[in-house]
Amino acid sequence: MYAVEFEANIRNGVVEIPQDVKDLGDIRKAKFIMMFEKEAKKKAVRKEEKKEKMSAISIDTIGFKFNREEAHER
Repeated sequence: MYAVEFEANIRNGVVEIPQDVKDLGDIRKAKFIMMFEKEAKKKAVRKEEKKEKMSAISIDTIGFKFNREEAHER
């Protein structure tokens, strides 16, 4: 495995890959390890806490037939 280290900005959840890394060729799959300052982590946690939680869900099951044998096959 080939390793490259770089610093990048993250905007709206998108990592901006530097041009010199883009020039490495046609890379289709990569593994990322993200390290960030402690302050950035605190802000991310606060943002998560503000998310609204789902309280109920309704599913239309009209026309659904449960097949016990098929369920056990999985």
